[in-house]
Amino acid sequence: MIKLFGSNLSPFTRRCTIALSLANIEFEFLVKMTGPDEAELRRHNPLGRVPFLVDSDQTFVDSQTILRWLDQKTGEFRPVDKRMDLFCEETMSIAMGTCDKGMSLYYEQTRRPPQFRYPDWMERCAWQIKDGLKALDGRCYEVYPYMFGEQLTHADIAVFVAAQFIRKTCPELKVIGTFKNIEQLEHRLLQSHPIFEETRP
Repeated sequence: MIKLFGSNLSPFTRRCTIALSLANIEFEFLVKMTGPDEAELRRHNPLGRVPFLVDSDQTFVDSQTILRWLDQKTGEFRPVDKRMDLFCEETMSIAMGTCDKGMSLYYEQTRRPPQFRYPDWMERCAWQIKDGLKALDGRCYEVYPYMFGEQLTHADIAVFVAAQFIRKTCPELKVIGTFKNIEQLEHRLLQSHPIFEETRP
């Protein structure tokens, strides 16, 4: 049995959960969190992070590697055209980079004592998040039903989880209502595929 370790609180785990489910891959989802489950995570992943996937005697760490593993089983989430596939890959990178900055800002605000927080770093994270979402919103402009027309790709999933993660973890940025194209894509995905709602943290 294929096993996916992680938590859908992580957008990196969530995009894997969604993609595996949409591909009809049978897998066991084991909810694990960095911190309380660190000792167990380190036995599988030298970085002690989630997600990671175990398939027989092989372990694949990092969401990008897990999706590459999935792509080798089914190519349904990648554009056939090579130029569009590269554009899809870049879109995924921007979306996940936006999540990285959201996580950095969240940790700075919640894990570090107020007197040790670094305002310049927080300001930098904030504009990186907003500019990342702005770029993604532009890529969702007048597309239907997905970013690459009729084909649902990893890019759609990445944009979806990134927007929902930022909205949840960085409410002070007030992104709701700012990126209309992303929100329309989110609405379509939530309406058409139950797994998008079922994985909501």
